[in-house]
Amino acid sequence: MKFKFLAFFSFLILVSCITIPVQVSLNDPPDQKQALPLTIFIERVTLPSGINSVQTKEDNLTLAVIEYARKANYFQRVAYINYKEPSDNNYKIFTIACTNFEEIRKPHPAYFPLAILTFTIYIWAGGAIATDSAAYDCDLTVKNPNKKVLFRNVKKLFNTRDVNFYSKYYLFPSGIEDRTEVLSSLIDSYYNAHRFILKHTNGDKVNEKN
Repeated sequence: MKFKFLAFFSFLILVSCITIPVQVSLNDPPDQKQALPLTIFIERVTLPSGINSVQTKEDNLTLAVIEYARKANYFQRVAYINYKEPSDNNYKIFTIACTNFEEIRKPHPAYFPLAILTFTIYIWAGGAIATDSAAYDCDLTVKNPNKKVLFRNVKKLFNTRDVNFYSKYYLFPSGIEDRTEVLSSLIDSYYNAHRFILKHTNGDKVNEKN
């Protein structure tokens, strides 16, 4: 009886499109890099203004990005821009801006008719109930202390995932893998570009005009 109630409840909540509340947590990096001899200050990450509690989410996402970069060991030092000291004179500034940052759940096209025709057997057999879609559009700008743009890259991602009654994201939808991929790929792009320069110059460091 309990299972039948859950099935019926699933039917009720999934007959319409649902915007999933924005989350900002990130997975831990899969491995550690060889840290580049750079100091990176990260400005507050910006999100679309229409997001609920956007300022709080921006603060939390900024902290998550900083923590991710530290754990991944990309650079010798990573900190929030407000922790920059007057004595700091050779550093890079990361600015990350996201113009799209959302997750949406829609009922799967087969869910409604097959759940009725099979008297919910479709649900218990693991048939797709909903489709979660994630859309992210973020860009990274790297500047020197004089605010000269040194590097820029854009990462867009649109991903869909079918969800059934047994999926780990059925009750708690999450696009953490997609968020992590987008933001980590932006940092990776600068890390790899700078590492390439170091590799093709004499000595341990690259000379840049600040």
